[in-house]
Amino acid sequence: MDDDLSDTARLKEIVLAQRPAQKKIAEKFDNILCNIASGRLPSVYTMVAYNVVKAKGTATSADIVAAMTGGAGPKAYSIGTARSQTGQLMALFDTLKIAKRSGNTLTLNPNSTLAAAIDRLAGAGDAAS
Repeated sequence: MDDDLSDTARLKEIVLAQRPAQKKIAEKFDNILCNIASGRLPSVYTMVAYNVVKAKGTATSADIVAAMTGGAGPKAYSIGTARSQTGQLMALFDTLKIAKRSGNTLTLNPNSTLAAAIDRLAGAGDAAS
């Protein structure tokens, strides 16, 4: 890529070009980028999914749904909510290069700058080294 990343306007254009068209995924896209830029963790749903993928290295949609319905976050979510959130987050993680999606499986990208930022914000950076 020959893009000059020091050009803020061009960088913004590159990032916005990656924004998903589907409304719920686009909202999560905005949430994760804005929260990380503000020094805050992403949404609870995002963190539950991220923690599953990080812990396992490779996780299936069933693993993430199980974590959401089993109370891995602040509460146990309904199966419908868990499935919907999982589908959206699997697409989002692939788009943002946090993890590589292959069918119903996500594999953590060890070179992801966003994953590294989430780890720093969560205080897990040292544990991951």
